[in-house]
Amino acid sequence: MKIEHLGYLRCPVSKEPLTLSDEVVIAGKIKEGVLETKTGEHRYPIINFIPRFVSQDNYASNYGLEWNIHAKTQYDDE
Repeated sequence: MKIEHLGYLRCPVSKEPLTLSDEVVIAGKIKEGVLETKTGEHRYPIINFIPRFVSQDNYASNYGLEWNIHAKTQYDDE
């Protein structure tokens, strides 16, 4: 994510502004880091340039559910 986008982000739970810590910046973009509220109550990792506002388990389980429901939605050869 771009450093200048930090000012637009808010905690989805508390609506507070987020601060950045433990960042790894490459060419003006944040590759890794942690976004957190001022109190530290809510923390969100940045992984491979993308801020993650849901847990990895939540993302994977939803993707798996959708994939199983729509398994034949798009096939290039059908």
